[in-house]
Amino acid sequence: MDSPYKLIKNSLIKIIACLKVLQHGFFHDYASYHDKKSAQLRILLLVSCILYLASFLTACGRRGDPVLVEPYIEVGAVKNLKVSIKDEGVNLMWGLPKDKNFPRKAIKSFLIFRAEVPHGIKFEKCECEYKLVDSLAPGKEKKFEYIDKGIIKNQAYAYKIVVMDKNKKLSKDSNIVLVGYEWIEPKKFEVYQPHAPHNINAIYTKKSVILTWDEVLDVEIYRIYRAMDTGGKGADIFILIGETVTPVFTDKDIESLKKYYYRITAMGDSESIPSGIIEVITESK
Repeated sequence: MDSPYKLIKNSLIKIIACLKVLQHGFFHDYASYHDKKSAQLRILLLVSCILYLASFLTACGRRGDPVLVEPYIEVGAVKNLKVSIKDEGVNLMWGLPKDKNFPRKAIKSFLIFRAEVPHGIKFEKCECEYKLVDSLAPGKEKKFEYIDKGIIKNQAYAYKIVVMDKNKKLSKDSNIVLVGYEWIEPKKFEVYQPHAPHNINAIYTKKSVILTWDEVLDVEIYRIYRAMDTGGKGADIFILIGETVTPVFTDKDIESLKKYYYRITAMGDSESIPSGIIEVITESK
């Protein structure tokens, strides 16, 4: 494709040629030419030049062809949405889409969506309904800010931004930001506490103490605690000595001529109350 400079140059050359023909046609007598055919050709050329000049003059001042936006596969999405709380309301901040293939001049507006998050529901499990709050046309800045003043205290919200291009095509959702959870009292959930283990039995083998008990339903692990008799005063402080996923445990860290006390708890959402205490007396080896 010829450059604009070359097109203007060629047009000027044609205009000068036409002016010369016009000058010759207007100020010279066609009868003085050698034959009638030559005069007809000059008249034809004269008419062509007049039409060319007319088309050139009418084109002066006309707008050029619109500049095409570079082609892109999809609308770039916002990926850096941030949120903060101000006195006026919820303050949203984001930047331009970082997709190199999506030009800034293709953006028509940023669409701002908001959803209410119900009390006591984790956002990951929330089927939130997003509604369009407002739209923001991009200016020359690289960072954008919007304050949502229509919020209600003690209500949690989720926000996202969607980019609309000049063909009204939409981008994918931005990252989602949450606000308002600090206003909400956490809902109290029922915590399952398993029953304490029952029917504790102990078998002394001179090298170890084997403990068994009845299985407790919905339990992840069992914890085994042990205490020693110090000076004939009974059980001292119970210390955690091990855990097991089955209702059996072997204590190999024992000494001869000692009195040991054992009790067991079951772990679910929380720890059960301790089982009854069982006493084991070791013998000399």
